[in-house]
Amino acid sequence: MPSKEENTKITVNPKKDGAIITVEGLEIEITVRPQWRTQRHHTTVGEPEQTIESLKKDLEPYIRDLDIIETVDGITVKPKRFLGRDFSPIADIIEYYRGSYVSEGKESRFIIPLDKKSSSLKNNCV
Repeated sequence: MPSKEENTKITVNPKKDGAIITVEGLEIEITVRPQWRTQRHHTTVGEPEQTIESLKKDLEPYIRDLDIIETVDGITVKPKRFLGRDFSPIADIIEYYRGSYVSEGKESRFIIPLDKKSSSLKNNCV
């Protein structure tokens, strides 16, 4: 008599950013996001571009969960929801731009100051 494990039907349907795995009619959706450290800033030579467009590109995997607002003094990145395990990779990107996290409950946010001389994001190259 075959065991239950031998009769279990499993299907994997790949998608652009992950897969949908179906086990006995139960769907499990997996989304894969690349680690930011492996993206362009750490693989390019020279000084990286430090603009709001560059920041948005770096935050692209998380952009639907963030409000990005440009102000006179800098850029505010405010989560639309609890970030959970997305917090750490987002914080890494914000830190790269010399930003910091301000913890104020529902008003918590990341703030990236502008370099007053050039009106662009401060550079964090070492």
